[in-house]
Amino acid sequence: MAYNNCRETASIMKTGDTSTVQMTKNQEEKNYCFKLKSFITFSRITNMVHLCAVIFVILILFLALFGGEFVFFTWHPILMSVGWMLLLSEGVLVLNKDNSFLKNIIGTNRIFFHWTTTSVSLVFIVIGFVIAFKNKSDKNKAHFKSWHALFGLLGAIFATLNGFFGVLTLYNRELKNLFSPKLNKFTHILVGTLACLFGGISSILSVYTKWFERKTSDHLTFGIALFLVTFAVIWTLIKPVNSVSKRFQNLISL
Repeated sequence: MAYNNCRETASIMKTGDTSTVQMTKNQEEKNYCFKLKSFITFSRITNMVHLCAVIFVILILFLALFGGEFVFFTWHPILMSVGWMLLLSEGVLVLNKDNSFLKNIIGTNRIFFHWTTTSVSLVFIVIGFVIAFKNKSDKNKAHFKSWHALFGLLGAIFATLNGFFGVLTLYNRELKNLFSPKLNKFTHILVGTLACLFGGISSILSVYTKWFERKTSDHLTFGIALFLVTFAVIWTLIKPVNSVSKRFQNLISL
């Protein structure tokens, strides 16, 4: 009898110990997940996007300036990388509430920073596009035969259109009797998102171009460049896409 009681007591203690160990493990897992979530924040990821965009542009500049002969066409990757990946992405990210980096620098001047950087980026993009077009024409080659060129064309078109809608949005109050402020702002965000999408895809495909291949045959450099540009493009587009979706739902619910 006493022996059976001891066995039951030992069994209960063993079960209790197992439960305690399991609870401890669960608590440790929760603490680890909490620490991981605390470390990997939207703000930190956005800051990483700044870094990725800058490194990618520096890489393109290095290849353009030190990767061989500098010709007229070399201005195309220089202007496009700076225009799309640096100026335009920063102009979009400045409106992101998780952008603690630019917020600490420019404070409340987000709108001013947005339209100035996007305006300069449009100038760079248009000039870069004209250079590529002229280079093809001078060599009597067909235009827009690659996906890189086609998406670049779409990106340039939508970026130019977005410049127009951006001006209308900037003067929403003054033009409210002519254009619906809500519809105008939605159009600006939609066209701008499409410009970033097409320009971003073209930038990603740029690492597959013959120019990039001639400048470097290193697979590591290719992999790094592809990661940098893809990560920056995808993260930059997340907030604008969500904004377009929400504003569209608000418009159709009126």
